[in-house]
Amino acid sequence: MAQVNAAIEQVTDELRQTFCDGVTNMLAGSRGSIFPEVVLASALADADDDGYFSAESVAAPLSRMLRRQMKPASFQRHLADLASDERGRLLVRRGQPGSHRFRFRDALTQPYVIMDSLCRGLIDEAEALRRPGIDITAHATAPEGDWTYGSARPANMV
Repeated sequence: MAQVNAAIEQVTDELRQTFCDGVTNMLAGSRGSIFPEVVLASALADADDDGYFSAESVAAPLSRMLRRQMKPASFQRHLADLASDERGRLLVRRGQPGSHRFRFRDALTQPYVIMDSLCRGLIDEAEALRRPGIDITAHATAPEGDWTYGSARPANMV
């Protein structure tokens, strides 16, 4: 696991230096702002096949991070701001008012935010793996010889 953690740290350092300066600054945040937590909670939120998530799906991870119950109305403005030019259009927003859905404008942002947050100690591995679609038990149930995404190398491969 140490090699995986070192690789994640190396990748996030490289990304931090090139593509994600704005995201990194957003994650660093400013005193009294919950924007960093909203960005991270958005990365951890349940999303549909196109990557869109609702404010309601952000509420659970945000509540865990802030250790208090967060209703969508208390951070809906943050999501809207993250989709605006003022906050770098980190998110894309679609739908009608009251039922907006969001996704990260750049598909690499979501995994970057999770990896960066792991490296900074903002979340642990269990929180990062809590996302739907990530099955850490897949390797235990895959038929022998079946080596697919999410499964461990089969015993018959050296």
